[in-house]
Amino acid sequence: MSRGPRSRNPRIAVPVVLVAALVIVGLRVLTRPSVSAPDVQRPSPLPAYSGTCATIVVAASADSFALLTDLAGEYTRQTNCARVSVLPEDSGDVEQALARGWDERVDGVFPDVWLPAASSWVELAHEHTPALVPPPASVPSIAKTPLVIAMPVPMAQALGWPKHPVGWSELRALARDPRGWGRYGHAEWGPFRMGKTNPTVSTSGLHATVAAFAAAGGHTAALTAADVDDPRAQEYVRDLEYSAVHYGTIVQTFLDNLQKADDAGDALGYVSAAAVPEKSVWGYNRGDLRSTSSTAPPAHLPPRVKLAAIHPREGTLYADQPYVVLAGNRTDEAKQAVASHFLRYLLSEPVQERFRDVAFRDARGAAGPVIKDDPLLTVGSPKALPVPPAAVLDRVTNAWLSALRKRARVLVLLDVSGSMNNIVPGTGQTRLQLAKQATRQALELFAPDDDVGLWTFTTASDGRPVHEEVAPIAAIGPRLAGLKNRIDHLATGNDTPLYQVTDDAVRQVRDTYDPDRINAVVLVTDGRQDPPDDAALLRLRGTLTADAARQAPVRVFSIGYAEADEAALKSISDDSQGSYYPASDPATIEKVLRGVVSNF
Repeated sequence: MSRGPRSRNPRIAVPVVLVAALVIVGLRVLTRPSVSAPDVQRPSPLPAYSGTCATIVVAASADSFALLTDLAGEYTRQTNCARVSVLPEDSGDVEQALARGWDERVDGVFPDVWLPAASSWVELAHEHTPALVPPPASVPSIAKTPLVIAMPVPMAQALGWPKHPVGWSELRALARDPRGWGRYGHAEWGPFRMGKTNPTVSTSGLHATVAAFAAAGGHTAALTAADVDDPRAQEYVRDLEYSAVHYGTIVQTFLDNLQKADDAGDALGYVSAAAVPEKSVWGYNRGDLRSTSSTAPPAHLPPRVKLAAIHPREGTLYADQPYVVLAGNRTDEAKQAVASHFLRYLLSEPVQERFRDVAFRDARGAAGPVIKDDPLLTVGSPKALPVPPAAVLDRVTNAWLSALRKRARVLVLLDVSGSMNNIVPGTGQTRLQLAKQATRQALELFAPDDDVGLWTFTTASDGRPVHEEVAPIAAIGPRLAGLKNRIDHLATGNDTPLYQVTDDAVRQVRDTYDPDRINAVVLVTDGRQDPPDDAALLRLRGTLTADAARQAPVRVFSIGYAEADEAALKSISDDSQGSYYPASDPATIEKVLRGVVSNF
C-alpha cells in the first residue's frame, strides 16, 4: 500500500554553515549521479579535489550530525574549493517534505545529499518519490549502529541480564503486569516506563515498532502486510506502546531528561528503558551525547547509574547511515563532483576510524575498541532483522497512528498578553495571528479520541492572573471544527502571569489524571513573568517536583515564542521532565508546534 506524506512533522531545523559565505538562491537538486562507494576494505589515500569549486548542502540526522559537522569542516579546509554545509534534519521530516513536494519557504534549503539515519527512510522515499531518491540497494552506507534497549543497569540485572537474554517479550510482560517492577521484587521502582520516539519521524521509533511486530510473530524474515494486520501482533505492540512516558522526535530528549534525573538521584524514576541507537548508550555513559571524539573531555560528568545496551533477543534493525545523492530537474556537475568526492572522504580509513571512535560501527559493520572494550555494550551480539518493503513500513506507521499509539490528554496554554499583538516582520501578521493559525493546524494532528483542551492567559485590568477556558479537556474529534472557530476569535489582553497560570494548568491536568494516556501541558508564550512573582515561581516548582509528580506525571512542553524567557521555560520543562522548543523566529511557530505534537 502506498500513501502520500504523513501528517506529523518534527522540529524546525537550524542550519550550521561551515564556510564563510553560503548564498543559495532557488537551489533545487542535482540530477541523479552515479555515485559508487570506494572499497573501504582496501583504502587508498584520498585524491585531491580537482573539480570546479562548489558548495553542497547535506541534510543529516541527529545520530551523525555532530560528527559530520566536524568532518565537513575539516574536509572544507582541506579541499578549500569543495565546500560542505551540514543541516540537522530528522530523517522522517525530510522524507515527508520530499513526498509533499518540498517547499523551501517551509522546509528550508533543498539538500544535495541526504544522510538519514537508516535505509528504512530511503525505502519509503524511493517508493513515494522515485524521481528524486534512488533505490536503497544502490545507496552506500557510511557507518552503522544497531537499535538497542537502553536500560539502567540495576533494572537490566533485575531482568536477568547479562546472564539471560532479554527482549521485547520480557518488556511486554513487565508492562502488562499491574505490579510493575514489583514483579521482580522492586515495587519501589513503580510501573515499567518506556521511552520511545515517534515512528513517523524518528528512526529509533520506526525500528522499535518494526522490531516489536517481528517479536510478536517470531519473524526473522521481512515483515509482511499480514504480519502487521494480525490482531494478536497489534495487541502485543499496543501493550508496549501503552508503557510510553511520551513520544518525541529524537532520543536525546529522553537521554537528556534521564541525565537530569540521575543528577537529582532519581535515575530509576524517569524511564525504565528507551529504544535508542547503540552509540547513544556509549555517549550517555560517557557523559556526552554529542561527542565527536572519545578522547575529548565529556560535557558532563558520567552518570551514577549507567545504561546497559541490550540487544533484543528477537532481533533488531540497523541504522546504516545511507549517503543519498538526491536527483532533480537540474544537472550540476560541480555539485555532483563534490558529493562524490565527499563520499570518498567519509569512506576513507582515517575517517572510518573517526566513526568507530565514537561508537559507530564502520561501513562494513565492524566495531572499534570503544565498543569491544565496554562490557555494557558487548553482552550478546545484534541479530539483524531485514528492513521491510515500503508498503509494509507505511502499514506499520499508519497502524501506529490509528490504533496502537498511546493516546494523549493535553491542555494547550496559549499566551494572549499584549505583546502577542506585535507585528512579525515580513509577514504582515501579528504574533497572535500566526499562533492561532499554527494552533488550528496542530489540533488537526491529534487523533479524534485524543483528549485536548485549550486555555488562554493574561492579566485582568487590576493585574490579577486570569485564564479563559476556551475548551475543556475532552475528545477532540467531535469538537474540532467548533474549537478552531473559537480560536479565530481570540484577542490580546494585558500582562503575562506565566508561573501562576502554568501551575494552575498542571494541577488541572493532574487532578483529572488518566494513567492510560500521556498527560501534558503545551505552553506557548512570547514573554516572561510580568509582573515578577517569585512566590508563584516557588509554588510552580513545588508542583512540578512534588511526590505527586512522580505518581501522576504531567509533563510541560514549552515553546519559547519570539522574545520569551528561555531560561524560565527550560527550567519549567526540565522540572516536569518534558522538553523546551525554541521559536525565536515567530514565523516558524507552525513548524515548531507541529514538532511538539509529535510527543503525543
